[in-house]
Amino acid sequence: MQNPQEVNELLNSSDEDVIRAGAFFAGENKIVSAVPLLVKLLESGKPGIIEAGERALNKIGGATTITALAPLLRSENVSVRNSAMELLRNIGKQDINSLVRLLYDDDADIRIFISDILGSSGSLYAVNPLSSALLKDPEVNVRYQAAVSLGELGFPQAADSLTQALQDEEWVQFAVIEALTKIKAESSLNPMLNILSTCTPLVASMLINALGEIGNIKVIPILIKNLYKAPKVLQVHYAKAIVKLLGHSSLPLMSEKDRETLKSILHESLDATDGDDDDLIEVAIIGLGALGGEESTKKIIDYVMRTNPDKSPELIDLAIKAIGTIGFNQEIVKTIEQGDEAAKTVVVTAMPVMNPDLCVELLKNNFWVATRDNQRAYIEYLSTYGDGQGVEFFVDVLHKHKDGNILKSALRYLGSHATYEQAGKKMFEFLEHPYDDVKETALESCIALNSPEMTKHFREMAISDIPFNRLMGIYALASQNNDDNLDVLKEALADQDSGIRRIAIEGMSRISPVSEPRRELIVSCLSDEDKDVRLAVLEYLGTCADKPSLALLMQALDDVDIWIVARAIEALGRQKYEQALPRLIELLQSDNQLIVIKSIDALSKIGGQEAFSAILNLVAHDDNDIQQAAESAVDYMRGMGRK
Repeated sequence: MQNPQEVNELLNSSDEDVIRAGAFFAGENKIVSAVPLLVKLLESGKPGIIEAGERALNKIGGATTITALAPLLRSENVSVRNSAMELLRNIGKQDINSLVRLLYDDDADIRIFISDILGSSGSLYAVNPLSSALLKDPEVNVRYQAAVSLGELGFPQAADSLTQALQDEEWVQFAVIEALTKIKAESSLNPMLNILSTCTPLVASMLINALGEIGNIKVIPILIKNLYKAPKVLQVHYAKAIVKLLGHSSLPLMSEKDRETLKSILHESLDATDGDDDDLIEVAIIGLGALGGEESTKKIIDYVMRTNPDKSPELIDLAIKAIGTIGFNQEIVKTIEQGDEAAKTVVVTAMPVMNPDLCVELLKNNFWVATRDNQRAYIEYLSTYGDGQGVEFFVDVLHKHKDGNILKSALRYLGSHATYEQAGKKMFEFLEHPYDDVKETALESCIALNSPEMTKHFREMAISDIPFNRLMGIYALASQNNDDNLDVLKEALADQDSGIRRIAIEGMSRISPVSEPRRELIVSCLSDEDKDVRLAVLEYLGTCADKPSLALLMQALDDVDIWIVARAIEALGRQKYEQALPRLIELLQSDNQLIVIKSIDALSKIGGQEAFSAILNLVAHDDNDIQQAAESAVDYMRGMGRK
């Protein structure tokens, strides 16, 4: 450790690196005697030295540092002055008295700087001197800064002096109102209301907005009263404050006269906005969403239509929610029947929270005259929110439409709501559709009908000469939650097409619980010649914890395919099968990196002393990936041990 004299010698060096080292030692050891030299570093003009000096002075702090920095506030060099300001903001609270004395300096700039610094102190002791400066200083900019700083401090003890300063000139009033908004003292409400009639329109608008932000409901009756007699330029500010104070749930409880007046003002404000006042737009949308009405719906739709969604996505979302909250009305009907296509999109996006019965009927009646994009939006809504009465409409869509997305929505709806007699034959035709995604949706929807007639079709497909038809038929039969079709599925497991064998296994496996006859068919394919078929069997076995399944997983460890072995290892690890430990430890000697890493992971999950020792031996392995896997496994097992 350096003593003060040695540090001072370093700071007096002409070598920049030596000076920085001296500053470092001075800061680390809080050598107060080095403060004068450190302060001089701030005037060196060399960024590296200045930064070192600032760090050291920040660490030393205290009254000596504050006193030494204060003269730099008079520097003509802006960088030096700013450096001193920033340091004093950081450490000023350590000696408030030294700063307060400068609030009475003859230089108004110094008084402004000190007022600023005290605002960053976070100290209650700064409130009284700042309040005095606010009320008594002859320089308006000092009073302004004092008000700003009192707001930054946020102590309610400043409320009295701030309310007195509401009578100051306009420039100070701005800062005072901002400060009172932050403090939110109830005692400031009446003084703020009292000067509304005597202040300038600009100050009045700030006061009204502040009353809305402060959030005290006691002022609501006065704000509503003033709403009627205020000049037009201030009405929007009153409306904004009332909406903020009452909120969405209470606005509808106002008298009819007050509601209609407020709505009218919000309509005008939403029409007049140029898109720059996001706060006003947000309040108008929230207010109109709560107050409701067809005109409100129209105004909000118009706003969305003229607004760039990339510029204001949050406000667009809020507007759409407000349209939905207002609910179904004649403006919704008019827009869907006669409106611009983009407006129709807005409305249908808002419909999920409206009365579904009314919306469904409206969209069905106007579906065929809409553009393709809106037809997609309409049918997505109809398929999601429509009840079982729409089968005829959706069957009509299958007969008439060509768009893949629209057909998929119709098929999904019919799969959930129709019977075979109503739609089955037409749905089955779409298994021959040229688009694969439509074909897949049709298959799932046909399966969902769960009808004997459809099962008969699937059995016929399962013995088709066309492989893809066989695949769809087998998939459908395997997906049905019964064992009535095991005869066909058993034949499918001998199909020459390995994809069909795999699909049969996957389909039978996904019905839970798997019946014993199904299980026997599935595990019979563990020795199938195709790797993917065996993998499908392993996926099923990996979900089973019974001894026969675990024994089959052990058997799979001897498979000729690396991926089969890897999946078996993973499954044994998930099941924490302790009897697999000896075999898994053997596999740590495999020449295949993947098998070794998978075995490490499985052993760590099974746990125990034997597994830990085997993994520990690999932390110095020549292969970096194996070494890393072993280290991670050891950390994991240590963590599990601590738990």
